[in-house]
Amino acid sequence: MGIAFTPALAQAATPAQTTGSHLTTTHSASTAAENAAGLKTFSSPAKKSVRVQKAATAQATSATSTGTTIYATTGDFSCSTDTGTGTSANPYCALQDAVNAASPGDTIDVEGSVGYFSESPVTITTSDLTIVGTSTQSWLAHTTGAAITLDGVTNVTIKNMMLASQNSADVAIENSSNITLDSDYLGGYAYGNHDGVTIDGTSDDVTVSRTYVDTGGWSANYAAVRIASGAQNVTLASDLIADSSIIATGVAGLDVTGNTIQRGCASGIDVEGSSTAVYLYNNVLEDTNASFDYAMGGYPSTCSTWSPDITVAAGSTASTVSDYNDFDVTSTDAATAPYSWGGATYSTVASFQSATNQGTHDTNDTTTFGGVYIRDNESANIQAAPSSSSPAANSANLSAPGELTTDFYGDSGYKSRGAIQIATPNPNLGVSLSGGDISAFGVELDTTVSNYTSSTGDLSVTINWGDSQTTTVDNETAPTETHVYSKLGTYTISVTVSDGEGDIATNSITGAETAGSEFTAYGPTRLLDTRIGKGTSSAAPLANKHTLKLQVTGAGTSGNTIPSGITAVVLNVTSTDSTGSGYVSVYGDEDSSGAAESLPSTSNLNFGAGQTVPNLVVVPVGANGVVDFYYSSAKAAATTHLVADVAGYFTTANTSKYVSVTPARILDTRKGIGTGKVAKIPANGSITLSVAGSDGGTIPSSGVTAVAMNLTVVNSTHIGDITAYPADESMPTASNVNYAAGETVANMSVVPLQSSGKVTFHNTSAGPVDLIADVDGYYSSTTTSTKAAAYLPLDSPQRLLDTRTGSVPLYTDFAYYLGLTDVATETAFVFNATVTQTTGNGVLALYPYNPNKPTALPTGSNLNYLKGETVPNLAFASPGTVEDTSLGAYDLGIYLGGNGTAQLILDLFGVFESQ
Repeated sequence: MGIAFTPALAQAATPAQTTGSHLTTTHSASTAAENAAGLKTFSSPAKKSVRVQKAATAQATSATSTGTTIYATTGDFSCSTDTGTGTSANPYCALQDAVNAASPGDTIDVEGSVGYFSESPVTITTSDLTIVGTSTQSWLAHTTGAAITLDGVTNVTIKNMMLASQNSADVAIENSSNITLDSDYLGGYAYGNHDGVTIDGTSDDVTVSRTYVDTGGWSANYAAVRIASGAQNVTLASDLIADSSIIATGVAGLDVTGNTIQRGCASGIDVEGSSTAVYLYNNVLEDTNASFDYAMGGYPSTCSTWSPDITVAAGSTASTVSDYNDFDVTSTDAATAPYSWGGATYSTVASFQSATNQGTHDTNDTTTFGGVYIRDNESANIQAAPSSSSPAANSANLSAPGELTTDFYGDSGYKSRGAIQIATPNPNLGVSLSGGDISAFGVELDTTVSNYTSSTGDLSVTINWGDSQTTTVDNETAPTETHVYSKLGTYTISVTVSDGEGDIATNSITGAETAGSEFTAYGPTRLLDTRIGKGTSSAAPLANKHTLKLQVTGAGTSGNTIPSGITAVVLNVTSTDSTGSGYVSVYGDEDSSGAAESLPSTSNLNFGAGQTVPNLVVVPVGANGVVDFYYSSAKAAATTHLVADVAGYFTTANTSKYVSVTPARILDTRKGIGTGKVAKIPANGSITLSVAGSDGGTIPSSGVTAVAMNLTVVNSTHIGDITAYPADESMPTASNVNYAAGETVANMSVVPLQSSGKVTFHNTSAGPVDLIADVDGYYSSTTTSTKAAAYLPLDSPQRLLDTRTGSVPLYTDFAYYLGLTDVATETAFVFNATVTQTTGNGVLALYPYNPNKPTALPTGSNLNYLKGETVPNLAFASPGTVEDTSLGAYDLGIYLGGNGTAQLILDLFGVFESQ
């Protein structure tokens, strides 16, 4: 590393002559986030892409009615007492409450959430309603009884809903008329065997279209659609039916048109009794087969016999027309007959045509249908995508009763048999997703569009970040986008790709978690004291070259222990009664099994034999909730006792953000700053400082949960220590600064605050002492500051500066500056600053450097040292303004006051980042 310096500001020099000296380093703090602990990656491969039902999407967003719109959600599965009002801002959490509040003509918009659903069944008794799922996951699931029952109503439409009972039909239609189910998702094998839709004998004019029905595996006792005797005018069009059947008995008017039915052991279409006006057109019928055995219940091991694909009982044949149906004959699992007609079974299409004069345009299909996907996280257990060589492709009778103009997905130009056209340019359009955290609040997402060829230039990639924010990129097949969240959390990122020619695919990541952590004040409370065996198995000092493991999570105050899952902890660590000079390193545990672990190359405490030395640490916590302490000394038999007091911890929850401030002196008993009078803290006495609202209002008067300040003891007359704690509480067993008579000692502290916003400082010494407090920042649960930041602890500390490797030491009464970062979002850095090889007495101050005001030196300091001492201290250091806009650097000012020279080491332990 090279160090360049010029005289800055000697105490007797002219301030206007100060220019500052630039320190350079081969390390960069701007890459801190790249080495932070807890940075996560996430991905979702293209095979998880979901082809969107465009018809459902369009209808869900364009539903109109003559009445009002009522809003509900199925995303709150724990809903018990409904506090919703039915507005968009405050929807009902129970769909039944929305239905009860509706009047004829109203529309109910039902929002959902991936992975969340309502378990409460719904009964509709009000006519003239439209119920629309406005997301791809508007779930009613695991309901006891039908998910939705329509009871004696007319003119009700249910669109884009996901419905799954665990013991009854998904939808039960009773004594109702003019009912439409469109673009819905019914059942799913995860919810057990049951009927999909039941239509009783008193219902008429019922349509089920573009709907996926899965009864959970084939069973002779259940059907995808079951129509009771007496029902009239039922249309089943462009539906996907998995491992089940359509069973109609004695129906008057039935159109089964354009469906893809991958049936189980029984017939895919079964018309029984004396049914009339039955039309079976443009359907694709398939047997289950080996490639789908994982999802189906109707494969060979459960089917001792296979019924024909279509069965029409003798009482129904006279009034039934069957034609333009396509029979898949590629399965090796069964050689099924296409028809049972009037009690006679026909093993081939040709024999059926010859005997009945029906099925003139029926086809045998030796092609393979491709698997399809329907919705986010819900794969369809059915092979339904025809190839271009399939006889089903573009061969439907477009005048067939019940035939739709758009297919299951809403594609126009619908000319194929079965539910899916697949005639668009990119039928297998997909998108893969990968990315990860790039900062405390930020993520980066790489999207790669697959199976896309087009000459129209209308490709569109829309990213929904899961926080109501979206980004759209046009005509790029591999865009990379970044996003910054306003709050920490776990988000669902979904991406929708449209080729502009009828194909739409989506993919999503449900666990994109931000990397930052926010602060929870705690204590101060003593967690470790090897002198009395607290936090350890016995009362014994830590031996040289040994590691002590402290269980942090679960420790603390009874009834209010430190929770699991924390990312870092704030500890005041004190070494005392040492028998040999050395250092202590504090770091997150890697392996609780006792295996050898890698030791950090940095230290937290440096001390001589017999010294009592404290230092604050902000240290990552191992996944097991453990923090390690390692002692190293040149004296083989050396030992030291350790004490650790906790002041707070960091979690990924939104608790308190850190706001850095320009270092300011808010207490100096020598001058009466903060106390109103010049007076030392008396022996065994206390003073109270109002922190909230101090520094001219820089520290807010409310919402502050803790303050970061450097405490310096001066003019001590006896040995002692200072304990800082919330004025609202009794004095804890903890300490912040330990000192001997005549010493000047500084130590960084994070002090929790309670409602009063005041801190009490207690002096345990037998003599009075002066105290200085320099504030560097505060934590707040309510701040709106643009500097409000979350913390990113590093996996292992980085040594950013070590002047011992340069050609010269640092001189006192000189100002230096060090480039820290190139982004304004990195608002503060947690350093362990160590001065060593000191040739005189002095102080170190780290401060935001302003190149426009190089003579503006700080009023506070970070540590004090004497000639020949090695002194460490933690620092919450903030960078200054941009030195050079072309470089985009934000610099840290470094000032040594006193006499002589010193070497400086800066070890980076973490960084605070704002949005």
